Amino acid sequence: MKKTNLKSDENILLDTLDRLAVLIDRDGKIIMLNKIAADFTGQTKEFLIGKSLFDFIPKEFPKSRRKKIISVIEKGEKYTFEELEIGYHI
Repeated sequence: MKKTNLKSDENILLDTLDRLAVLIDRDGKIIMLNKIAADFTGQTKEFLIGKSLFDFIPKEFPKSRRKKIISVIEKGEKYTFEELEIGYHI
């Protein structure tokens, strides 16, 4: 049986998504992200891994969404939302 590289497989899966996707730990540090997310920030995936998500959220991003991200981190929940008015999918 062939051993697979799970991290590599997860990255491939994330990169097939047609929207921005970021996985963060409980401290808000970026664990994994897709190419769309990296392109959105203008940085490479390698640069972003380990950085705080909050360093890259635009200032005009709604405060209610920032609060929800913090709540998700604190409670360890999954959550998906879209900001269609300003073009963000997080």
